[in-house]
Amino acid sequence: MRLTPTLLTIALVVTACADGPTPVTPEKAPVPVARAAPAVTSDGGKVDADLIKKAATVGYFPRTRGGVAVFCRTDSDVGTRFTTEKCINESQLAEVVLRMREVQDNMRKGGACTTPNCGN
Repeated sequence: MRLTPTLLTIALVVTACADGPTPVTPEKAPVPVARAAPAVTSDGGKVDADLIKKAATVGYFPRTRGGVAVFCRTDSDVGTRFTTEKCINESQLAEVVLRMREVQDNMRKGGACTTPNCGN
């Protein structure tokens, strides 16, 4: 007896369906990083929402370390693919934001040259 390709296909489908569907285990959803405001700043006050927004513009997010607010970002060092979390305090964050604004202003003016001998 000779099976036609149609009967062979039907036989394969029936055999595959007879086992039933393979149970799929749901993957655990990635745990979101806590980006809520930390408890207190270094001087004991609450973290200002404006400061959190400024931190986000330069890639930092708030964390609490030892009950004190720090601002962290994940970054990989040059020459490696391993990411590390680097944290700074509020005063360092203010300095980073200031430098970033200066760089942006220089780029808007059309040149990143800030020294008198630049371009010579």
